[in-house]
Amino acid sequence: AVLHAHPPTASGFALAGVELAPVATPEIAVSLGDQIPLLPFALPGSEPLERAVAAAAERCDALLLERNGALALGDDLEQAYLRLELVEHYARQLLVARQLGGPSPLAADQLATLLKARAKAGLGPEARGLLRSEGLSARPSAVEETAPAFTQAARLLRSEGLSARPSAVEETAPAFTQAARLLSSEGLSARPSAVEETSPAFTQAARKR
Repeated sequence: AVLHAHPPTASGFALAGVELAPVATPEIAVSLGDQIPLLPFALPGSEPLERAVAAAAERCDALLLERNGALALGDDLEQAYLRLELVEHYARQLLVARQLGGPSPLAADQLATLLKARAKAGLGPEARGLLRSEGLSARPSAVEETAPAFTQAARLLRSEGLSARPSAVEETAPAFTQAARLLSSEGLSARPSAVEETSPAFTQAARKR
């Protein structure tokens, strides 16, 4: 999925021809990678723009279009939306940081460690095809959701026709009720957070549902 929008702060960077750099926070490194490139201006709908976006999509999950706005890619619309939201959030952070003297980039070894965690979680352009083949969806705001524990739980729930993020109908099924009770006994939620989804209790609930 691809989403294009004009969030005000990120679009301001694009209008000024300023890249959203450096990558200075762990969240950005893991969720969006080592860069949010700024593509040179090309007329909307033109072939040069299409070629530039296609090339950038092979190496990044979000980008700025000079004199235009922001664009984000994802395994589904929700993921693309969350990435676009994160781009705007980071643009606001960078704007303030620059007023206070400028952000410093992550050290090379720190960035490398975070990018390894990103790849291990199944995030990034190279992971999109693999995730789709497994029927999974990476969620940019949470590395943990594609960790092995969550993956296994999601597959087990799917085998029963349920979802790791259940619908209202699924929540009335006996299997989900059993899982919800077990989760509650562990102080977790039937609609788990990213951290909860990788906990032993969540995995156990998925297995025993």
